[in-house]
Amino acid sequence: ATLNGAVLVPGQLDQNKISKAEFRVEKITLSVTDKLNLIAHYGIQKYEGSGGACGVGLSNDTCASYKDWKLGATYALPQSFTIGGYWTGTDMTTAQETFYTNGASAKMIGKDTFTVFVAKTF
Repeated sequence: ATLNGAVLVPGQLDQNKISKAEFRVEKITLSVTDKLNLIAHYGIQKYEGSGGACGVGLSNDTCASYKDWKLGATYALPQSFTIGGYWTGTDMTTAQETFYTNGASAKMIGKDTFTVFVAKTF
C-alpha cells in the first residue's frame, strides 16, 4: 500500500493518534410487504486535522476518512424466522485499507462483504 506515493508497511499508521473524528450515518428500512424489507445504509467516517496517525504534514482526512454502504433485504418466514442478505462496502483506497488492517491478524476490517443470515425471534 502507498500513501502520497510512499510505501506503507502494515501497522505504520496508528488510529489512536488521530485526535478528532466525525461519523455520520444515514439509514432506511422500507417495508415492501408485511414479509419483505429492503435495507439501505450510507455512512461517512471523516477525520480532521493532520499529522498524528497519518504522518507529519499529512492530512488525517486523506489516510483515514471513508464512506461505507449497505444494501440488503430480509424476508419473514413462519414461526418467527427471518432470512436475509446484504452487501456492505467502502470507497477505501489502498492506503486506507492498510490503515484499517488489524496488524495482529492482518484482517482488513473494511473489506467489501456479502452476508447471508437466518434469524429466529424468541
